[in-house]
Amino acid sequence: MIQKKIQNFADFKQVVETLDDKKEELGLAEVFAYEGEDENVANHFFANFAASEFDDDNNVAFNAKELNWKNGDRMKEYTDLINQHTVQPVVTMTNPHSVEDLFFNDEVAMIHQGNWIVPALDDMDPSFVQEKLGILPVFADDDLPGRNVAGSNWVIGINKTKSKDETQAAVEFLNFLYTSEKGKEIVSDEFQLVPPTKDVDIDDISAPVSRQLYQEVLDDTAAPMTYKQEPYGFLRASLAPNFQKYLAGQLSWEELTKRTSADFKQMRQVQTVD
Repeated sequence: MIQKKIQNFADFKQVVETLDDKKEELGLAEVFAYEGEDENVANHFFANFAASEFDDDNNVAFNAKELNWKNGDRMKEYTDLINQHTVQPVVTMTNPHSVEDLFFNDEVAMIHQGNWIVPALDDMDPSFVQEKLGILPVFADDDLPGRNVAGSNWVIGINKTKSKDETQAAVEFLNFLYTSEKGKEIVSDEFQLVPPTKDVDIDDISAPVSRQLYQEVLDDTAAPMTYKQEPYGFLRASLAPNFQKYLAGQLSWEELTKRTSADFKQMRQVQTVD
């Protein structure tokens, strides 16, 4: 399997360059179709490099007052490699064009996405997910193996100011969705999500990539979703627009990290309650 042959960023870069050399032979338009238009993809991409900065701990990330870009150099290496070998213009690449046109029709070899694209691919051709779709880890840290970002990133709360009947209905619904056999079937099979509980039979998860991610969560080898603890508005106001400017060649990487670090710190200060 190609995943086992890629053990570090240098291996990944070599594979990308080999694919680029063989584009015509393989019928590829480009190696990647990176979806630069979607701010959420920028956030998910950033997630790979942010986890270890916050000690792989959501609480540490939530309380972090600064973003120091511990793995900024590696994120830049990945970004530059992808941008050099992706269908252009990257900043206007949309999800349907990236996933449903180019990737599904074998015009590119790789995209940066998660298993949330499984339902859309299944609707077009279920065999694609079962036979063609794989997932590669990101080598964000030189002192850690490659990892995928996966797991539960939020805690579900119930509004205690609602009526007793409403709060009880919410409790019953959550219990149904995450503890009943029917509910777990809906989450893992119908929604095609990685279950947030540890008692799901992995064989009940139909998509191979989702089974892989679920096993990595169970084995504690996945990178946690610490990026979800960034200050409110940081993605839309700072990270995404500055990252898009870098992709478009309108901003240096040094300036990107400088601006986003300053914004992160300021937003955290404003939003912190003593």
